[in-house]
Amino acid sequence: MAQFLPNFAQFDNGAGFSFFVQGDFNGDGKTDIIGIRVGELVVLPGNGTGGFGAPLNTTITGLNNVQLNQFIVGDFNNDGRLDVALFGTDALTGTSVVASLLGKGNGTFDAPRETVALGVIPPYFPNSVTAIGGDFNGDAKLDIAYVTGSQICVLLGNGDGTFSSAVTTASNGLTLAAGDFNHDGKLDLAIVTGQRHRGCSRLCAPG
Repeated sequence: MAQFLPNFAQFDNGAGFSFFVQGDFNGDGKTDIIGIRVGELVVLPGNGTGGFGAPLNTTITGLNNVQLNQFIVGDFNNDGRLDVALFGTDALTGTSVVASLLGKGNGTFDAPRETVALGVIPPYFPNSVTAIGGDFNGDAKLDIAYVTGSQICVLLGNGDGTFSSAVTTASNGLTLAAGDFNHDGKLDLAIVTGQRHRGCSRLCAPG
C-alpha cells in the first residue's frame, strides 16, 4: 500500500496557479512543475529533494483567453526538450488557436506559434476544450487531439512546433483519453459522451 508523509512542505514561491503538470523543463534531470497564470507560463524547478526553486516565467505574447487548466506538455519539434501547447484566441483576430511554445531547455520558452483550432468557439473559451497529445498517424511526430462537444479534431504535428489543418470526426465527446485499446500498435481514442446519459465510446485508428 502506498503511503505519503503528512505535514508536507508547501512551495508556492509566488507561482499562483491552480493546475500544473510535471516534467524536466530545464534539463537537469530533476522533476519540475509547470502551470499557467494570466499572461505567463510558470515553471517551478525541482531541487531533487522534494522542494522547488524560484519560478521561471515566460510571458505569453499575442494571445488572449488562454485556457489556464488545459495544456499539453510534449516534444513538438523533436529536439529532446519539453514544449508546451495551449489554447487561446489570437490577440488581433480573435480566432481560436492552439499555440505551441518551444522549450529552450532552461525552463523558459519561445514565443507562441499559432495554428487555428477548428470548432472552438471563442465566446465559450476557455472552458470548451479537452485535449491530449499523441502520435495519431504513426509518423513519429507529436499530434494534438481535442473535443469541442460536437466533434473530435486532430491537429497533425509537422515536427517543428506547428500543426496541419484539423482532421475531424463527428462526436458529442466531453473528455478523451488515448491508448492502444485494440492492441494493433496504433493509438486510439476513448471519449466520454452524452449530457444526461453519459457513456464511453472508443474510436480505433483505421487500418
